[in-house]
Amino acid sequence: MRSTFKVLFYLKCNAPKKDGLIPVMCRITINGKIAQFSCKLDVEEKSWNVELGRVSGRSIAAQETNRMLDLSLIHISEP
Repeated sequence: MRSTFKVLFYLKCNAPKKDGLIPVMCRITINGKIAQFSCKLDVEEKSWNVELGRVSGRSIAAQETNRMLDLSLIHISEP
């Protein structure tokens, strides 16, 4: 039997915070079953790259956010 595994980072645009930042969410799909949770990260909507699921730009904040997303991905995919 073939199994599937997918991780998606996305913005929860319908719940912006008072400071204008948008929470980053993670969706994990394994064999069609979905689990979602907050990554406890907030970003500006204009700096989010939907296709890559990452923050675009070279600022310190963008680099730090992308590093945290990469660390989350490593922890998720470890057996």
